[in-house]
Amino acid sequence: MKQKNPAVVEETYQFFAKTFSSPPRMSHEGMRAAIEMLQQRSPETKFDTNVSKYVDERLMDELEREGFFKKIGGKS
Repeated sequence: MKQKNPAVVEETYQFFAKTFSSPPRMSHEGMRAAIEMLQQRSPETKFDTNVSKYVDERLMDELEREGFFKKIGGKS
């Protein structure tokens, strides 16, 4: 579906933009909750709840240091 009305596109963007963090990061609490849910569903499987073991944010850190997100977000 392609929206041709720019006002609708902007309003939709403004509505959903608040939902996402900037820069976009993995929620460690959300990841931990997902791991705990998997543990409940498969008690025979052992999961490590150390989120850092599953999430590598080095690239995001580098992009943030370089100012990438400020550039694409229009922030100075």
